[in-house]
Amino acid sequence: MSLVPAEVAVDIVGGWIHKMMLQVRILHALEHPNVLKFYAWYETSAHLWLVLEYCVGGDLMSLLRQDVQLPEDSIHDLACDIVELSL
Repeated sequence: MSLVPAEVAVDIVGGWIHKMMLQVRILHALEHPNVLKFYAWYETSAHLWLVLEYCVGGDLMSLLRQDVQLPEDSIHDLACDIVELSL
Protein backbone atom coordinates (compact mmCIF):
# COMPACT_ATOMS: atom_id res chain seq x y z
CA MET A 1 0.00 0.00 0.00
CA SER A 2 1.43 3.38 -1.05
CA LEU A 3 1.45 6.39 1.30
CA VAL A 4 1.44 8.81 -1.63
CA PRO A 5 -2.04 9.86 -2.82
CA ALA A 6 -3.07 9.44 -6.45
CA GLU A 7 -2.76 13.17 -7.23
CA VAL A 8 0.71 14.56 -6.58
CA ALA A 9 2.96 17.15 -8.15
CA VAL A 10 6.47 16.23 -9.21
CA ASP A 11 8.97 19.07 -9.40
CA ILE A 12 12.10 18.49 -11.49
CA VAL A 13 15.06 20.51 -10.26
CA GLY A 14 18.37 20.53 -12.07
CA GLY A 15 21.66 22.21 -11.25
CA TRP A 16 21.57 23.56 -7.71
CA ILE A 17 21.14 20.31 -5.80
CA HIS A 18 22.66 21.54 -2.52
CA LYS A 19 20.16 24.39 -2.16
CA MET A 20 17.34 22.04 -3.01
CA MET A 21 18.43 19.56 -0.36
CA LEU A 22 17.84 22.33 2.20
CA GLN A 23 14.34 22.84 0.74
CA VAL A 24 13.73 19.08 1.03
CA ARG A 25 14.71 19.12 4.71
CA ILE A 26 12.48 22.13 5.43
CA LEU A 27 9.49 20.72 3.52
CA HIS A 28 9.89 17.41 5.32
CA ALA A 29 9.77 19.16 8.70
CA LEU A 30 6.76 21.41 7.97
CA GLU A 31 3.22 20.40 8.79
CA HIS A 32 0.66 23.13 8.13
CA PRO A 33 -2.65 23.17 6.23
CA ASN A 34 -1.41 25.99 3.98
CA VAL A 35 1.90 24.35 3.05
CA LEU A 36 2.10 21.63 0.41
CA LYS A 37 2.72 18.21 1.92
CA PHE A 38 6.07 16.69 1.02
CA TYR A 39 5.90 12.96 0.21
CA ALA A 40 9.27 11.90 -1.18
CA TRP A 41 12.32 12.85 -3.19
CA TYR A 42 14.41 11.02 -5.72
CA GLU A 43 17.89 11.98 -6.86
CA THR A 44 19.56 11.10 -10.16
CA SER A 45 22.94 12.28 -11.41
CA ALA A 46 21.32 15.35 -13.02
CA HIS A 47 18.03 15.95 -11.18
CA LEU A 48 16.32 16.03 -7.82
CA TRP A 49 12.65 15.02 -8.10
CA LEU A 50 10.29 16.26 -5.38
CA VAL A 51 6.94 14.54 -4.92
CA LEU A 52 4.57 17.11 -3.39
CA GLU A 53 0.89 17.42 -2.72
CA TYR A 54 -0.96 18.62 -5.83
CA CYS A 55 -2.05 22.26 -5.64
CA VAL A 56 -5.00 22.88 -7.98
CA GLY A 57 -4.77 26.68 -7.83
CA GLY A 58 -1.06 26.91 -8.60
CA ASP A 59 1.61 28.64 -6.56
CA LEU A 60 1.73 32.13 -5.03
CA MET A 61 3.93 33.50 -7.83
CA SER A 62 1.41 32.41 -10.48
CA LEU A 63 -1.36 34.10 -8.50
CA LEU A 64 0.64 37.32 -8.25
CA ARG A 65 1.42 37.30 -11.97
CA GLN A 66 -2.28 36.86 -12.73
CA ASP A 67 -3.68 39.42 -10.27
CA VAL A 68 -0.63 41.75 -10.07
CA GLN A 69 -1.37 42.32 -6.37
CA LEU A 70 -3.27 40.65 -3.58
CA PRO A 71 -6.04 42.27 -1.54
CA GLU A 72 -4.94 43.54 1.87
CA ASP A 73 -6.92 40.89 3.77
CA SER A 74 -5.19 38.14 1.75
CA ILE A 75 -1.78 39.60 2.57
CA HIS A 76 -2.76 39.73 6.25
CA ASP A 77 -3.81 36.07 6.21
CA LEU A 78 -0.61 35.05 4.41
CA ALA A 79 1.55 36.98 6.89
CA CYS A 80 -0.27 35.33 9.83
CA ASP A 81 0.34 31.90 8.31
CA ILE A 82 4.05 32.65 7.85
CA VAL A 83 4.38 33.83 11.44
CA GLU A 84 2.51 30.74 12.68
CA LEU A 85 4.90 28.49 10.73
CA SER A 86 7.95 30.15 12.28
CA LEU A 87 6.77 29.63 15.88
